[in-house]
Amino acid sequence: ARLSSSVEEIVENVSSAYQPIDFSDVLSQLEENKTYFVTGTPCVIRGLKNLFQNHKKYNKIKIITCALICSHNTNSQFVDYLTEINKLDDNDAWQINIRQKDDSIPDANNFNNHVYTKKGNLLLKNRFKSGWTDIWRSYYFAMNVCNYCSDFWGYEADISVKDAWGEWAKDPLGKNIIIVRNKMLEEDLLHANVVCEPLSWDIMKNHQYPTACYKQVEAYNKNFKSIFALCNIKNGLLKNKVMSKLSKRLYKKYGWRVTQIICKIVGKLFFIKSKKLKKKTHFPLLKALKRIFKYHEKDKLNKTKTILVAGGYGFGNVGDEAQCAETLKILTERYPDYQIVNLTPNVNYSKEQHPKYYHSFASRVLFFDSDKDYGIYGFNNSDSKWFRKFRFLFRSFLIYLNAFLVRADLPTFFINANAAKFLYDLKTASLFYFCGGGYLTGSTQSRLWDGILICRVAHIFRVPVVMSGQTIGVWESRFNRMLARWGFKNVKLITVRDEEFSLEDLKSIGFPLKNSFPTHDDALFCEKAPDKMVDENNYITLNFHYWGMKGKDKTVYIEKMHQIIDYVLNNTSYNLVFIPMHATDKNSFNDYIQKYPSNRIRCFDYDFDFRKVRRVIADSKMCITMKHHPIIFAMGESVPVISLAFSKYYVHKNLGALMQYKMDRFSLDLEDENSFEKFKKLFSKLENNYSDVVSTINKQKEVLKKRKEKFLSLVDEVLEKKYK
Repeated sequence: ARLSSSVEEIVENVSSAYQPIDFSDVLSQLEENKTYFVTGTPCVIRGLKNLFQNHKKYNKIKIITCALICSHNTNSQFVDYLTEINKLDDNDAWQINIRQKDDSIPDANNFNNHVYTKKGNLLLKNRFKSGWTDIWRSYYFAMNVCNYCSDFWGYEADISVKDAWGEWAKDPLGKNIIIVRNKMLEEDLLHANVVCEPLSWDIMKNHQYPTACYKQVEAYNKNFKSIFALCNIKNGLLKNKVMSKLSKRLYKKYGWRVTQIICKIVGKLFFIKSKKLKKKTHFPLLKALKRIFKYHEKDKLNKTKTILVAGGYGFGNVGDEAQCAETLKILTERYPDYQIVNLTPNVNYSKEQHPKYYHSFASRVLFFDSDKDYGIYGFNNSDSKWFRKFRFLFRSFLIYLNAFLVRADLPTFFINANAAKFLYDLKTASLFYFCGGGYLTGSTQSRLWDGILICRVAHIFRVPVVMSGQTIGVWESRFNRMLARWGFKNVKLITVRDEEFSLEDLKSIGFPLKNSFPTHDDALFCEKAPDKMVDENNYITLNFHYWGMKGKDKTVYIEKMHQIIDYVLNNTSYNLVFIPMHATDKNSFNDYIQKYPSNRIRCFDYDFDFRKVRRVIADSKMCITMKHHPIIFAMGESVPVISLAFSKYYVHKNLGALMQYKMDRFSLDLEDENSFEKFKKLFSKLENNYSDVVSTINKQKEVLKKRKEKFLSLVDEVLEKKYK
């Protein structure tokens, strides 16, 4: 931006900047109680008027405003690209006059693009031959906001000015159309040495009609309807946005040659020339694409009152089955008019564990063959199985594309009938409900990617997604974080089962914190067996396992556990009951008992019914555990806990859970060199403050119960909006 104080300076400063403009330097030079004549595009004029009227630093300065009537602006890449497609040699510095006129110019509709240095001309070419007109009209490098701006005429300015096209362009010197909204300026113009001719409203409103229509008449469609809506394909918004983004990114990364080739090809996908009609018509492909990519409001009529439930259960894990059972119970009781469908990787197992409910296969089975030896599921972030991950992502891409076909009631391709049926079931569902767990994390990468895919496909079908009681995050890689940002951004609600860690990880991917808050683990208030399971009265329950450990880690871990167990047995009268939460936990128990046998230790052997293990914990005096769900069962039964963790993943889960009950001081990281000494202090503190600890747990349970009710009330609202 420049400040001129004489005719000579005005002439010298005449120019157009094909890029955003900085006004800070000019604004700092303005003086109070003076009047300034300001020119700029309509958006600039609106901004400056607001500044000079409302900011105390500038409201003593008067401005008269002149808007340069504007269809759109670009960035400096536009001019660079123009010179490169005309194959100019590299130069240290050059200047450009986009609208140069000389004796060869027949009318105002023509002008030259003139690029020059002090040494001479680099380019002097008519705008129709240089490529300028094509790239301008095709919105190459256009600012995105210009597609949505409805201010073509600069309506807030005292005066608006533009080139006069059409019948007025015959004059080679050019005429201007001027809209005057200031009486003083109108009188000045009439008395100045300027030839003025009044225009009627009918002539004025139809001048440059297509551009005015795009900017103003189509403003509502562009701002409030999908970019893939037929109206936004017809009015050119889709084309303009695609060409703008494509040209910027391609030119920045690959240069002008690639940009020119690809943009020309893409441009032809949108418009072709019809010889019969002798005008541009919409490419027929777009009509087919519209059916695929456009969401119809009438699709709501096809929705069935179905809630699909997915979680990390189905693998014989006691805690996960407890979450599943409690979730299905709550949803069935709260929404009796809805069919609740439990999506599980193991239908037969889930039917045995939860016989009251309806079960169907989860996406991991139907999309990724997790039940087959050749399946591409079940990897984590540290796995070097890159080819499996590539196949997983490629399969996900196919599923994602097919979702658009299913939405448009078109045939699917390259997926089997079961996968297509799952997509249809999701399309017609009312809600997708992620049951709580720790599976949407970078530590279980395939589960995370599967969850992200479900969220994005549900968004295609406009099916709302909510997540209950999650440990979410621990992304472990930039790629996982990027995918999570894309995948979870349309989720309606995410509640977590820790106070800080998961919320911080959600914040790191830009998820709106107003849509996320802590509740509790979904298994907190699950049922327990009515009868006592262990013939003991004075015992501590204990869980430890080998999950995620290698050979050397296991040996070190057994020794650490022996120190802890030996201390408890030698310094208290408690007996110990090992509680397996999964069949594999017995491996660590058997190794320990074989190496350090004791008649005061027993391993609880049962059929992995969560109700039974919860009862065992409920009757114990204390629980020492590495796994997450013994903490939850213990808190639900007001039994104090000491948590042991052997990885970042378990620290995240266990410490986060304990924080909800204000028990975080009882979290211990076994990788700490002084872990045993810290355990002794924690154990002593727990024994000495036993009643206070129990009282605190009871108070926090009431707090968490209210949070869960808040979440369910919000789910009610989501469903009500769906069927309003």
